[in-house]
Amino acid sequence: MSQLTERIVEIRIGPSGGEGRSWKNPAYIEFEVERTTGRNPNKATVKMYNLSLASRQWIEQPNQTMQILAGEGIPGQIFFGDIHKKGVKTKPQNENTITEIKASDGQRKWRDSIFSKSYPPNITRSVILKDVIAAIGLSTGYIATIPEKRYSNGYAGVGWARDILTDILGNDAEWSIQAGSLQIVTKGDQIPGNAVVIKPSTGMIGSPERTDKGVNVKTIFTREIVPAGPVTIEGNLFQGDLRVTKVVHKGNSQGLVWETAVKGMPLS
Repeated sequence: MSQLTERIVEIRIGPSGGEGRSWKNPAYIEFEVERTTGRNPNKATVKMYNLSLASRQWIEQPNQTMQILAGEGIPGQIFFGDIHKKGVKTKPQNENTITEIKASDGQRKWRDSIFSKSYPPNITRSVILKDVIAAIGLSTGYIATIPEKRYSNGYAGVGWARDILTDILGNDAEWSIQAGSLQIVTKGDQIPGNAVVIKPSTGMIGSPERTDKGVNVKTIFTREIVPAGPVTIEGNLFQGDLRVTKVVHKGNSQGLVWETAVKGMPLS
């Protein structure tokens, strides 16, 4: 089997917690997934070619979620999120019909969750944080242990849960939604795990670029590269460790595009 035929893309769409449907090779599928360490939801765009009417009608139903899996041989998840309210469009292009789907990671709970609660004097941050996380209603991924803080005058939180979470964490930590799960990382820190090594022999594309905002590097598609994760670069223009701040995966089910672009901050 050639390398190209081993590159698998699978799209799963269905209601949250319900039974879904899937599409994969040999169907022609394109994807682009952008993930960051920021609080705004990660986003994905998928294009599927020449779907049946029944498939399009299924995808167009309200409140659908989309999961993207990709990989060589056995695909793994690179995105899970909510399809936008008007995020499905079908249009003709040459002899094809292309259905474009846009989705965001945890969009509905990020957008709709509210918080309203008051606390007595000397309440601790950990207690409030637990309540805010519960109000957002997402499953939890990596949650860092952050320094305790005591509110001598108490605390009153009213408004969007996402804003209360930002306020409670302050400058001590940053939060994001990754594949439908809440992630909290100490500012400037990394999530646990082995560093992904990017070098010419592992698929580096071109050379790393160092800017005043960090380091940019591109490699063959590598789903293990994630926001706040560790990466080691071994290139001609830069060698060292990075903390990933943004990753963009692009590919299609024929393997003609199959790459990961990384932005990160050097750790030394």
